[in-house]
Amino acid sequence: MRAQVTVFIILGLVVLLLAIAFFLFLPSLKQQQTKLQAGQAQALPKEVEPVVTFVEACIDAAAKEGLRLLGGQGGYLYEAQGSLKLDYAASQEGKFYLNYRQLQVPYRIQKSIGGPGCAIDPPSYPSINAFYPYADASANPASKQYEKSGCFGRRVPLDVEKARLQLEEFISSHLEENCKLDSFPLFSITAGAPTTTIVSTPSRTAYTVSYPIELVNKNTQARAQLSNYTITHPFSLNHLYDFVNTLTSSDVSDPRFDIAGTDDPGFGVSVITDQYSKDDVVSLVSPQLKIDGQPFVFAFARRNRPPALEYVDFTSSQLTRGVVVNVGDLVLNGLAAVDPDEDIINITVNLAQEVIAYSALFPNGTREDVPSTHILSDLDLDASGQAAVVVAATDKQFTDTQAKQFGVQP
Repeated sequence: MRAQVTVFIILGLVVLLLAIAFFLFLPSLKQQQTKLQAGQAQALPKEVEPVVTFVEACIDAAAKEGLRLLGGQGGYLYEAQGSLKLDYAASQEGKFYLNYRQLQVPYRIQKSIGGPGCAIDPPSYPSINAFYPYADASANPASKQYEKSGCFGRRVPLDVEKARLQLEEFISSHLEENCKLDSFPLFSITAGAPTTTIVSTPSRTAYTVSYPIELVNKNTQARAQLSNYTITHPFSLNHLYDFVNTLTSSDVSDPRFDIAGTDDPGFGVSVITDQYSKDDVVSLVSPQLKIDGQPFVFAFARRNRPPALEYVDFTSSQLTRGVVVNVGDLVLNGLAAVDPDEDIINITVNLAQEVIAYSALFPNGTREDVPSTHILSDLDLDASGQAAVVVAATDKQFTDTQAKQFGVQP
């Protein structure tokens, strides 16, 4: 009987010792089964690090491709590219976008649709003030006021929030489609759906991706769970968006604004002219961010708009047959015009539909004048015996005019 009790006591002690050992070693067993998320302070197992590096490279590639397309497409990423912006139809080319470098580049500067004090079509364009840019018929140079908000175009603002959401969606969908995790034979890998959050500061942009990935070592059955990844670029998206909106706002308000002459430490601005008929592409280049070794480019389209012929202060004198008709005999204040697209402006003085004088105004402020040598004859007169003089300013697509009937001395 005593021997049986001793056996039971020994068995009980063995069971107790096994239970104690199990609970003592349980934490280390669990630790071997579950590893911490990427980006936390504790180190991941060495065999997992290549996966983390690969995923971070995927995110960097997705962000750069998204930036390349976002920039090349004037702030849009389309549904066909895995983002949110509705795709344009081919029939909308020249209305909402133009093709440039095989991308659909939206118009961020359109023709004016009017506004307070504006006139949208020549010869009334750009202002209901017939004496534009002067205040009144005195044509006092001191009264010149060129700026007329909205009279020289309609801007399509870059929506910062929509652009951010489109880029976030693009990165997430690009990862899901292109970040293939089947190149790690050591692991059985299960990946969830990635979601992206973008935060831009004055000096950088951070892309944080929540991408739940579980790895199981096929040999040891040890598990690792990865989740959050963050990469940064030394480039501010917010500054880009603000700069684009400032450029377009200025360009539709002041016809003298030279968009390519704008100074900014982060961007060089240039204009690629006549990419769709007379419509231009405005290109912003940032040397701070390189994509595949090339500087980041943001491009948007600019609709061609008419030049504005400044008020012509015609003389009240009569013309004389048999005498050369000089421009000074017709106009008191000289001939001038402005073009909101920095196009070359051709100003002509026309008598009976014949050009008798010509001026070319260049964006750099220089001009070439060809004076009149035309001698007034009866062929220049209309049925009432008067001479119809028309001054025209053209960019070879649109023309703004002013006219007067001159009496002729017998």
